[in-house]
Amino acid sequence: MSLLRAFAAVSLPSATQKEIALHSAALQSACGRSLRWVNPANLHLTLQFFGDVPAESLQTLAKRLQTGLSALPAFSLRLQMPGIFPHLRQPKVLWLGMEAPTALKNIHRLIQEAALKQGLAPEERPYHPHLT
Repeated sequence: MSLLRAFAAVSLPSATQKEIALHSAALQSACGRSLRWVNPANLHLTLQFFGDVPAESLQTLAKRLQTGLSALPAFSLRLQMPGIFPHLRQPKVLWLGMEAPTALKNIHRLIQEAALKQGLAPEERPYHPHLT
């Protein structure tokens, strides 16, 4: 049985990716350190991290999600202020916060319910939407 590290996520529109790329480039030149930067085309909003999941289970989960999510309305996200973890003197993660509209919370809840039906444990941490 092969396991895949899996998560459900929302892709970002190309205009958002380009805007983040502009700000990211400015930060990279200002940092003066050799930090690892994510290509803006690879940025996404993680909705649920599942961990290592049997490949066969992912197909069933994907079908459940497609059925449940297809009925939900589109939504907009609004990026907010950035932050650094753990602290400014030793940055490891730069993140962008975002407003969590009700639609996003509904999507997250639906994904958790589908994952539970699939036998996947829910994440223990509270959900805080952000880009890293």
